Amino acid sequence: MRVIRPVEHADIAALMRLAGKTGGGLTSLPANEATLAARIERARKTWSDDLPKSEQGYVFVLEDSETGEVGGICAIEVAVRPQRSLV
Repeated sequence: MRVIRPVEHADIAALMRLAGKTGGGLTSLPANEATLAARIERARKTWSDDLPKSEQGYVFVLEDSETGEVGGICAIEVAVRPQRSLV
């Protein structure tokens, strides 16, 4: 069975393998380990409500529950707007 669950730091290696297959350009799956680690940490802080709403974002992975293999990723931004008014 495949399940969608919150991303964990332990998923970085599997996500980097997936990122290598995309050809780049996916904002939810950056092909840069440091950037990906920062997104995972941001998601962790979002789940624990340690960030202001304007900075929160969730990241989920698709996992095969029998093998533990990660086969996909998705992200949900809590707010998409500038930090300050542009006017």
